Parts: sequence; structure tokens; C-alpha cells
Amino acid sequence: MSKQKTLTLVLLLTIFSVNAQQSWPEKGTYTIDTLISKTSCQPLLISAGGYYEMGNLLTENLLDYGVYGYARFRIAKLASFSAFINKGLTEYPNGGGTAFSQEFHANIFFKRSIIYAEGKKKFGTEGNTEYSANYKYPAASFVGLTGGLLNFKSFQSVRTDSTGDFGQIVNKANGTVQNTATGLLKMNMQVVGAGFCFSQSSKFKGRIRATLPSGNHIKRMIRKSNSFDGALEFLMALNIKEGDNLMRVNSDESASFVNNYKFIDPKLKRFGWRMWFCGKINSVFSMTMQMSSRPGFKDSLSDYTGPKAFKPLMQNFYFNAGIGLAIGAL
Repeated sequence: MSKQKTLTLVLLLTIFSVNAQQSWPEKGTYTIDTLISKTSCQPLLISAGGYYEMGNLLTENLLDYGVYGYARFRIAKLASFSAFINKGLTEYPNGGGTAFSQEFHANIFFKRSIIYAEGKKKFGTEGNTEYSANYKYPAASFVGLTGGLLNFKSFQSVRTDSTGDFGQIVNKANGTVQNTATGLLKMNMQVVGAGFCFSQSSKFKGRIRATLPSGNHIKRMIRKSNSFDGALEFLMALNIKEGDNLMRVNSDESASFVNNYKFIDPKLKRFGWRMWFCGKINSVFSMTMQMSSRPGFKDSLSDYTGPKAFKPLMQNFYFNAGIGLAIGAL
């Protein structure tokens, strides 16, 4: 190799070495290089998993577990359509199957903006000190109006009321009102919902270059792939139909005992509300949550101790949460 070529090679290696050294930050600091940053992404979201539900929390706790499925397709920045299905797995004697809900939504967005979500990534530890990088990444946020049609089959606790304001559990043989009895009824209803919706999506990939106080160099990767949908809805029941049989009276599920009683003159709650969200969290994990006071049979809320003005808002309250897997197509 000639002296000129050797000199050129040494010079190139020296320049590369200097540049490599300069790419590392000073001791105790870090830099973040953005590799991928998208906000117009994941128009199609599909998620599924298992959920746990606690219903009629202020009267008689009804616990259920089951599976859910959610699919959403967003059309550009204008609108989206979604389907949400929950299928309970808890069965009751004489219940005619398990609980379920099927719902379909159409959403129109009137506002789109870019927000900056905050993240934190651990990049190293020395002794008892942990070092982390705080960063922000962009996400597209959509806000709009939603309308939907929901079909529910659920189980609701009922409580006899001596005043007759909420319904009565009666002994079939002699017509005696059971003043202290509670029961369980199946309920089917069709509901329309309308309110405000939101959607958010982002895809971000970055590389952290950090230098610990000791001088050690560290590289870490950041990956974010999120997509959330949710709504605050006001509900109105178009149809409420009770089951033919009480499935429990005073916690006794004996068929012969339950058939001695009936629930008469139930008072109906035709309006309610619901907050929910479902989405993909960081690549493949899905999460869903609902809290609602849904239509159905009015309950006397004998365990309610809050302000009277909020009593109607808390009737038939339930909470639902689940976790699973999801995919979001670019």
C-alpha cells in the first residue's frame, strides 16, 4: 500500500473516531435521536381480551367475567366506525344464558390537533442511583360527536320496596310482599347513545445516547405505538324487557324456592350515561374500561349515602375493566 493511501486511511479513521466520540453527550447527560415519528397512523384498530365486571355496586354486587372484542376504522381525519362486543361467562340458574352487549358507533370529528405526550425511559444505574431520559413524542388527537345503537342482555338485582315506588317481590301463593327481600332478574334492552368521542394515535421510535457519570456509554431504544378511542355517552332505552323468572331471592338459587316468588310493577330507568375507552397500549397490549349508570329497573339505592341530587346518576352503576392484545394497521 502506498504512503498516500495509508495516510488517507489513517485520516479517515481519525475523522470517524473523532465524530464517534463527539456523538456521545457529556457525562451525566443524554440525547435522543428520532428515527420514526408518525401521527397519521393506525386507521384500523382491532383488539380482544378478557374483562371483569362489577355491577349494581350500591345494592348487591354482581360479579361477572368474560371476553371482549373491539374494532375501529377511521376514515382520514373526518370520521370513524366501530363495533364493540362483550360476552359474559357467568351463568345463573333459569337465566337463559349469559350476559352480553353488542354495539355499533359512528363518529364524526370536528377537531384534530397534535399533542405532545410525555414518556420516561430508564437508561442506566450506577450504585444506588438510577438515570432516566424524559422525552416527548407527538400524537394525533381527534375530538368529535358519536352516535350508536346498543343491544344489552344483563342481570340486575332488584329489591322489594314497601312503598311500591321501585317494585315489589311478592309471594305467589298468598300475594304477600317480601319487604326485606332482594332478587335477581334477567333484563334485555335496546339503547341509543349519543355524546362526545375522542381518538388518539401515535407511532414513535427513538434512540437514546447517554453517558453515565462514570463515563460509560449506553444506547437505548424507545418504541411507542398507541391508539385509543373513547366516549362520554348519554343513553336512552328504547325497549326494556324483564325476564320471566327470578333467579335468586335472598341469595338462594334453589329453583323450587325461587319459583314461589315474582317481581311485580318494576319502575324503569330509561336514561343513563356511560364513559368508556378501548385501545392499544405500546405495540400489542390492549386495555378497556367502562363505568356507567345504564338504563334498566330503578333501584332504591338503600346503601347510597351521597347527595340526593346525584342519586339518579348512580342508579344501576357498574364498572368494567379488561386487558388483552391488539393490532393497529398503518
